[in-house]
Amino acid sequence: MSTSSGRCTRRSCGNPDRELPPIDVTLEHDEAARYHRDWGRPGDLGIVAAADGGVVGVAYSRLFTHDDHGHGYLDDETPEVAVAVREDYRGRGLGGWLLNELAQAAEAEGFTRLSLSVAADNPARRLYERLGHEEVSADESGLRMVLELGRRV
Repeated sequence: MSTSSGRCTRRSCGNPDRELPPIDVTLEHDEAARYHRDWGRPGDLGIVAAADGGVVGVAYSRLFTHDDHGHGYLDDETPEVAVAVREDYRGRGLGGWLLNELAQAAEAEGFTRLSLSVAADNPARRLYERLGHEEVSADESGLRMVLELGRRV
């Protein structure tokens, strides 16, 4: 998300000049909706960072099944993480704070690890590695990483 003249616009990560569909259309796409539809299921956890009167970052995790999951899926007992920080708030430590808070919440709920996926060339990969996430597999879609909660950095 980027801010321009006080108005938020969304851009494609792969092609910043390409306009994306409206947010409501994007959120209801099957690949996106699986991460928030019916929020509040057992295992759903979320951390929200707010500033300047709005949301500037989120980190959340959700349990999935073998039949319905995202790319970061490991198994039915490991929540898959999603994180986003507004572009003008990146590089300030907010992503690390969100992920650490989420890890603490997950550990308090009895989870032993968290998983996520990231493109191999995504700069966020370095953050995940610094926080203790380790690569468990890779394919053309990216890397699958796991954070063992008992051994967090």
